[in-house]
Amino acid sequence: MASVFKRGGKASRGGVYLGKFRNESGDWETHSTGSTDYDTALRIARKWEDDATLRREGVIDGTKYRVSANRRQTIAKHLAAYQQSMKAAGLSKVYCHECQMAINAIADHSGWRTLGDITAHDVVAFAAHLRSLPRED
Repeated sequence: MASVFKRGGKASRGGVYLGKFRNESGDWETHSTGSTDYDTALRIARKWEDDATLRREGVIDGTKYRVSANRRQTIAKHLAAYQQSMKAAGLSKVYCHECQMAINAIADHSGWRTLGDITAHDVVAFAAHLRSLPRED
């Protein structure tokens, strides 16, 4: 069952409540509710737990949740993690470098800063841009 609390004792009485709930894996998660009102904070924490239950039961797509939870992280952070996974898979340094350069080129051309900025249209536009460049034969 979800619960809310404040950290810091009397010093944090004016602060926001933290919500604690079980995620879709059954593990406890704690997040700031952003609310100083107890009832509102409790409703938020219960909503998080209800959504986690729906993801666990397959009613809500968990993939969409994970993507939305990571959409604010920078492209650079995700690219570094991707590089690590490619190295762990034993892919060549040249291939890893080429992938990194290609992703960086698309991100720079499209103005991507976070995962939430990525669109298929931007990738197609970048491909069209490459086709429009003069060829060096």
